Amino acid sequence: MFKAAPESGGGNALKVTFFGVDVADTAYCYNLVERRILDRRGTIFIHFRSHNRKDLGVSDFRRAATSGPLTYNAHRGELQVRGIGTEADPADARVLPFDGGDSKMVVQTIPAGSDGAKLLADYDARAGIAPSADQRRFTFQFTAKDGTQFTFFGAEASRQRK
Repeated sequence: MFKAAPESGGGNALKVTFFGVDVADTAYCYNLVERRILDRRGTIFIHFRSHNRKDLGVSDFRRAATSGPLTYNAHRGELQVRGIGTEADPADARVLPFDGGDSKMVVQTIPAGSDGAKLLADYDARAGIAPSADQRRFTFQFTAKDGTQFTFFGAEASRQRK
């Protein structure tokens, strides 16, 4: 879940929260893309790096958004990572730091025919959701301070206007 994080230094910061995966009585968890899905829990605070001038921040963001992937640098946070299920080895549990350095999140749209597109199409079919032309889908590539990377595929939640 992503939300503005004014408690972390202003309106240019986002708080990314991982709530983890709670499943009972399972050997392991997988999907079409990953052989083993991991349980990730924690919070990362990220920001979009721009010029120091406040009047250029929005224009920097718009220019970057039209030219390709967006990079958000992490300045604080960590994730607790462990395996899921009875086959998971507790010794593999670890903490991923996201407190500066090269830690970041890169966001880009999911291209048709990619692993992410296939995964979300399978989810839509299983959940009985009709794909919407105006629903945006994204790849989120996370890089921890120690260089560990993982990818999350997501779709924008449809909003009902009242």
